[in-house]
Order: sequence, then structure tokens, then C-alpha cells
Amino acid sequence: MKHSSPQSPPPSTLPWSERENYRLCLRFEYGPLDDGTLWIRTPNRGLFHVDWLTLRLLLELNGGISVTSLAQKYKVERQELLSLLASLEKEGSIVPARQGKIIMGRQRDDIHLAPFIFLFLLLSAVQLEYFRTLAHTVSLNQQYAGLVIGLISLVPIVLHEMGHYLAARPYFSPRIGFTYLLFFPAVYMDTHPAWCLPQNIRLLINSAGLLSDLIFNTLLVALVIYHPPLEQYVTPLLILQYTRWTIILNPMVNGDGYWLLSDFSKTVNLRQRGRERFRKREFHWLSLYGFFSLIFSLLSILGLVWFAINILGRFILPFFYR
Repeated sequence: MKHSSPQSPPPSTLPWSERENYRLCLRFEYGPLDDGTLWIRTPNRGLFHVDWLTLRLLLELNGGISVTSLAQKYKVERQELLSLLASLEKEGSIVPARQGKIIMGRQRDDIHLAPFIFLFLLLSAVQLEYFRTLAHTVSLNQQYAGLVIGLISLVPIVLHEMGHYLAARPYFSPRIGFTYLLFFPAVYMDTHPAWCLPQNIRLLINSAGLLSDLIFNTLLVALVIYHPPLEQYVTPLLILQYTRWTIILNPMVNGDGYWLLSDFSKTVNLRQRGRERFRKREFHWLSLYGFFSLIFSLLSILGLVWFAINILGRFILPFFYR
């Protein structure tokens, strides 16, 4: 009587990290970009920015070449291929065998920004007229008013991010991220996949937060017109809004200003490329940007150290020496 060894499970039932064969298991759409690279759109509406080698690797994996053989053929690390497959698996691009489908799509048509620019200018004109004719509050009259305005100011911050979300949603599924602006914690919508879209669409997505701010501000102006006593609260709130703009529009920090400058200049990794050109002493506007970004980073660090020393020196250290 023959003893048969236990059969290994079929490749399609193994976890992605243990599988060698992905024949007809990959499903996504791809297309070219203006800079010679590619975009990949997954079933879960994820967008990836890849080069031609990455696409070739995926096509050959889908054609039946094993992960190990492919790593040896193109001299890439096997772990890099597994990381790539992990990203695709999270986006629903790894499907059961024979359900895979890789197709070449066409680049989305760009949009016209004229209507949005007109709306932006119109809303800005309304607020300029408000400050010319209705605004007169210089300081808050009640002690609790500052707390009330501070709490209300959280509303436009949320609406700002929702503006980015709503503008990006027709093209991909944005994710919520966490960052620091001038060392202060901030929540933001991760719109990095927008790099796979045409320039005007990227500009709209990255400026949609500012447009939502202007709409919110204009509604506040309408409230003052309807009920003038609210002016004493609305004017400080609007000033607080514009003060916040000085931070998010600063191209030296990772805010809207940085991404809008990247979109206008069609420059990926703007800060990194600027600093590289500055180190090479190249005569280019990116070198100037890289120089100022280095200065800004240094001043920010010095400011944080100065702030920490003052806090430690005035409040914390005396507590231990009592």
C-alpha cells in the first residue's frame, strides 16, 4: 500500500505573501502620464503613480512568471515585489485566478478652471466689500467671546478638508492623514494620488479647501447683513480665518500653498528637488526655493528650541526646585 504525502494547497488559496504564482490574478487599469510615467487605477478607486518597469513586472506576474524568477530576471529585491503586491492586495487588485484583467485606459480629459476662478474672485470681492463697509470691531468686548470664536473656528477647518474630499472623490478615494504644520498637529485629506490626474484637476483638488473657506466666510457675511449685531463676532472670526491662510498657503510647509506651487510648476517632490539643485549650485528657480526651504526649516527648529527652553525655564524647572 502506497503512502501519499499530504498535498500542498493550491497557489490561489495561499496568502499573498506566500504565493509565487499570480497568473491571471491581477486586476487594474493603467494609462500614460505627461511626464512619461504611468497611472494605475485599482478596483477600490485607488490611484498609483508608477514607472514602466513596475508595469512590466506586474504584466509578467499576471502572465505567470513566479515572484522569485521575476526578481532574478530584473535584478530587483523579492521583498520589493512583495511590498508592491501588498499595496495592490489592499486595493482589491489581487483576485481569484482567471478573474484578473489588466486593461489600458485613456487619460482623463482635463477641466476648465474659469468658472471656479470666477467664483473665487466673486466671493473674495464680497468679503473685501464687507471689510470696507460693515466691519468695525477691533477687539472682543466679552471675555468668553474668544473661547466661542475659537470653538466656532473648528467648523471651517473641518469644512476645508471636506472641500478637498468632495473635489477629489469623483476621481479617487482620498484618505484622512495626520501631519504637523509649524510643529502643530493637523488633520488633512491625503490627495497624493492626484498626481495621476491632469494639471487643472489637481489644481482644483488642492484649492478646493480655500474655496470652501470662502463660501463659509461669505455665509458669515450674509449673517451680519441679516443681523448686524453679529458683526462683533464675525469680524474676529474672519481675521482668524485669514491668519490661518498665512500658514496653509506658505509654500515652505506641507500645506495647500506647497501643493499648489507643485501643481503650477508640474514638479513632483518639490522640496527635495529644490534642495538637490541648491546643493549642486544650479542656476534655477528650484535652487532658490531649496535655499529658502532650508532657511525656513532651520528657523522653525530654532523657534521650537526657544519655545521649549522658555517653557522649561519658566514653568517646569521651578516646579522641581521648590
